Amino acid sequence: MMHLDKYSSTATAARPLLIQSRDRIIKKSDYGITMQEREDCKNLVTDAKKQEEEDSLGEFIYRVRGVPEKFAVVKLHKPVRRQ
Repeated sequence: MMHLDKYSSTATAARPLLIQSRDRIIKKSDYGITMQEREDCKNLVTDAKKQEEEDSLGEFIYRVRGVPEKFAVVKLHKPVRRQ
C-alpha cells in the first residue's frame, strides 16, 4: 500500500492510496468450471455445429447456453438481413 501524492500539511482532502497484492495472480480465468464441465461444453459446441450444418433450410442457429451445471444447446431463429 502506498500513497499516490505527496504529503501536505495544509491539504483538506484525504490522500489517495494504491493497494496492490503481493500475489498478483488473484483472478481466476476459468470462472470455476471443472475440467469435466469444460469437456461437456466442448462436446455440446460440436453437437451444436453439427446441428447447424444439418439444418437444410438454414433458418436456425444453434448455440450452447446456460450455467456450467446446466449447459444446453438452444435453437435460435437466424436474424433476417434486409437489403
